[in-house]
Amino acid sequence: MKALITTKKFLDTEKGPEYSEGEFWIGEDARADKILSYEVAKEATVTEIKQELTKREIEFDDKAKKAELIELLKGE
Repeated sequence: MKALITTKKFLDTEKGPEYSEGEFWIGEDARADKILSYEVAKEATVTEIKQELTKREIEFDDKAKKAELIELLKGE
């Protein structure tokens, strides 16, 4: 599971919605790698994920691993 942040507007033809620049995309590694190859997103850092969780007022353990944080973000 990977978390990406879009760097350009794009339409996810597999998941359906259109994403604007700066939005989070969360999904399986293979699909994420394909999106990264289109150069329309970058992999989100732990800090960026934590900032997004804080913005959405989702509580998290500050020592949580990236995979755990992604799951929290996905579940929201």
